[in-house]
Amino acid sequence: MSARERTGYVSAVQNADFMAMRQAGWLLEEPLVDSPKRSWLVNFAREAVANGHKVLIFSYFRAILAIISQDLGTLTSPPLTGDMVPADRQTALDTFVAHDGGAILCAQINTIGAGVNLQAADTVVFCEPQLNPAIEAQAVSRAYRMGQTRSVTVYRLLSTHTIDQLITARSDQKQDLFDRFAKPSAVAVASQDALLTQLIAQEQQRLAEQPADWDEF
Repeated sequence: MSARERTGYVSAVQNADFMAMRQAGWLLEEPLVDSPKRSWLVNFAREAVANGHKVLIFSYFRAILAIISQDLGTLTSPPLTGDMVPADRQTALDTFVAHDGGAILCAQINTIGAGVNLQAADTVVFCEPQLNPAIEAQAVSRAYRMGQTRSVTVYRLLSTHTIDQLITARSDQKQDLFDRFAKPSAVAVASQDALLTQLIAQEQQRLAEQPADWDEF
């Protein structure tokens, strides 16, 4: 993270604001060149489109998608979000699939559900790790499905020494457990609430114990 992003992140940790912690690497107020996630994504998107790749960019947060849309400009159409009417959403999907050459489609990760076929895409980018690994798997499966003739490359943007790494590690540990849940249950919801509380507490403790100089890492 940049210095300003780290300041925002530390504040979010101290306030136990879990959602702010997850979005801290996407500060619009920070110059693009000084925001590692944003600058990486812009450079990557330009190169991908120039080389004819079709890219799906997923985030849970509308605010992040709005920032990405502003950064990418004409490289992408308006992002798919939960408040779009189904007809507009389908039009955007059809336009992406039919586009000749490289293209970018940004979407809230929970808006493109099962049954949506986007095998025209060969690249998937996750802007932040998801709490439930099954959600990421479903998003990847929009492109990596029967009939796909190309390799599908998946990128996950993670900020070092942040909640991103804790979520990723926990998801790896709990992958088998999450996969056993075919549908939401009271046990699953309770486990999720306990997980959030534990993740915040772990990050507050780590931040309190680490040296003040972030550059040492």
